[in-house]
Amino acid sequence: MSLAERIAQIQKSEGQSASSFADILGIQRSGLSHIYSGRNKPSIDFIQKLLQAFPDYNAAWVVNGTLPMRNPSNELKSDDLSLNKTIKPSKEPDLFSMVESEEPVPYGKSQMREISSHSEGPIHRISTENRKLKQVILIYDDNTFESFIHGNSK
Repeated sequence: MSLAERIAQIQKSEGQSASSFADILGIQRSGLSHIYSGRNKPSIDFIQKLLQAFPDYNAAWVVNGTLPMRNPSNELKSDDLSLNKTIKPSKEPDLFSMVESEEPVPYGKSQMREISSHSEGPIHRISTENRKLKQVILIYDDNTFESFIHGNSK
């Protein structure tokens, strides 16, 4: 099943017309039509909007068809919203839970210098002499990210 077919399946599963589906995602209707026809491939921005609008779908399934189609049930039931119940946070590991050391790996002592202290430990800076910025990736607490690529890097 192609990515466009999986997107169409989400639309159908949610009981939406193509125009209402596009409106929910905040995209032009023609953009959705172009994805369905194969003229355009969905952008990362489109995928992010889709997963934000329909968070119960598994991102791996949306992108490459890896099962399951929907995320395991993390949905809150109306009974769970009562004031006398405690909702436990997910036990999924975060991005940094697999890191053995909190300290950056030094490339050479002459390249490292402490620039400030942070409550979790010192922050180090590696010398940028003879280096050009290639890419910056920002990862947010809601597990979304943005990637900025320098226009002149190769």
